[in-house]
Amino acid sequence: MIICTAIVVVESATIYPNYLAYFNAFPGGPTQGPRYLLDSNIDWGQDTKRLKAFLQARGIRGACTAYFGLAYPFYYGIVQLPWPGYVNPSNERR
Repeated sequence: MIICTAIVVVESATIYPNYLAYFNAFPGGPTQGPRYLLDSNIDWGQDTKRLKAFLQARGIRGACTAYFGLAYPFYYGIVQLPWPGYVNPSNERR
């Protein structure tokens, strides 16, 4: 019981603060999560601030995105460039 609790504590500490992307060691940890789940099961825009910092540090003004999330990139000053060939399903009329 103590060993299991210690494993959970260590796993939780290593994923902090990205708990949404948590996968335990059995399926391969958080790096292997996208093999099993995609889209909003992994990312709800929690890394948008980090994306902004990444782009800013490299002098990149905009990025091609196929984005679905709650943290709008334009709010963080990220210029969304069109991804060639990508059609955003939420923009299509029915």
